[in-house]
Amino acid sequence: METASGAWASPHPSDAKSVGTTPPPGRTALQRATGYLRRHPVLCLFLLTPGLVEYLSGSSSFVFLVVSPGWFFLALGINAAMYTSGALLIREAVIRWGKGWPTVFALGAAYALMEEGISDQTIFNPHTSPLGAAGTYGHFLGVNWLWVPDVLVIHILMSLFLPILLLGYALPETRGKSLLSTRQIALVTTLLGFDAAFLAVLVVKSTGNWYGVGLLAATLVTILGLCLLGWRLPRDLGLVRPGGPSASRLRFFLVGCFAYPLMVMVTLIGVAERVPPVLIFAAIVGLTCSLFLWVLRNVGTERYERHVVAFGAGLLVLGMILGLLFEFPWEIVAIADAVVVYFFLWLDRNLARRLASGPSIGVRIPAGAAG
Repeated sequence: METASGAWASPHPSDAKSVGTTPPPGRTALQRATGYLRRHPVLCLFLLTPGLVEYLSGSSSFVFLVVSPGWFFLALGINAAMYTSGALLIREAVIRWGKGWPTVFALGAAYALMEEGISDQTIFNPHTSPLGAAGTYGHFLGVNWLWVPDVLVIHILMSLFLPILLLGYALPETRGKSLLSTRQIALVTTLLGFDAAFLAVLVVKSTGNWYGVGLLAATLVTILGLCLLGWRLPRDLGLVRPGGPSASRLRFFLVGCFAYPLMVMVTLIGVAERVPPVLIFAAIVGLTCSLFLWVLRNVGTERYERHVVAFGAGLLVLGMILGLLFEFPWEIVAIADAVVVYFFLWLDRNLARRLASGPSIGVRIPAGAAG
């Protein structure tokens, strides 16, 4: 069944090749750029990861592009080795295993534990938690428990789900196509492992904090378990209601806008009121599951593509606002934001045109990628 959780086709490994065709002469600069990305979909994924999460929100700064271009491109390379490699490998696993969105979420959780636990150690070090005091307040057995649900949502939805989704909708010819050969998968896996180890050493050296062999071993075992879970999960969990969407695109956009801010507000209010951490953790998990189920129950199995894109656009709003508020010069961030807004409008128009001329596009990955 074609559902929003995604029926991902599983191509033969021989399909691992660049997709797209050579553009005809006489095109505009924008059309030539679009054609180039169609012939190089990995580059397209690179622009989406880490761009949508790290740079729009200011987690990685555009400032260095002006004050220190060398450092900017070095940091960009480090980020891409982590984010783009992770998205590529998860996409390949889903295609080659013949899986769907549930597998993306399981592997995305494993990725989040690797980056935020082993490498950046925000999950373990209470002094580096982005939640500030909540890192200490919810710290137990060496883990910042109040940060764990938040960081899982960030990486599963924004670092992985959204870029893979957008790649499939923007370049529908990539649907169900491997972008990496078996040898390239080995190279990307090596790059990801090296980058994760390099960042782990860098963070330990700079903070003087080492989470210990016990937490490292527990994290590795959990990551392996999540990978095995992703391999065993079905394509579809059967939670999507048949038919078309039962809510407007505006409502999907607003749910995307407020999903993550609500999680953060629950955490901050709970800490301010000294609510027991276990209750705050349960409230965050309950809220996250409720929002997730709302999307699944309202998205439907037909002609839902524009609704999913609206939800994805909403997920980025908070990060874009934060980037404008805290990045300097803000004009660079504003230009990046304008490009992203244009991209979403362009994608929505294309989807509307395709849906008007035929049946639902479906989600054969990564296509719709899972769309």
